[in-house]
Amino acid sequence: ERIEVAQAGRASTASTALIEEQKRRPPEPLEAFPLEWVSMLGTITQNQETFALVKAGPNLYRVKKGNYMGQNFGVITGIDEGQIRLKELVQDSGGEWVERASALQLVEAQK
Repeated sequence: ERIEVAQAGRASTASTALIEEQKRRPPEPLEAFPLEWVSMLGTITQNQETFALVKAGPNLYRVKKGNYMGQNFGVITGIDEGQIRLKELVQDSGGEWVERASALQLVEAQK
């Protein structure tokens, strides 16, 4: 029983350290918006690097792999023509911080 408690304590300490690390870095502009409020409009490729063009509020932003967006410490892990892939940190039902994969889909133009 004590071993389980010690392991659980270690797990939460590790995830707490991860959250503390996230809180120490300066926030990026798109972290002010819930992911549901951000729209992917398209992609741009420059010098073999792919960027996504996203809209949040009245503004347009150019983002790349490694940028953060959304309010769950979401870091961009990949961009292709149809979506932006992210890795977010969210609390599970037990209060532990866990990684969750999510994606922002390209908004199709209205015809």
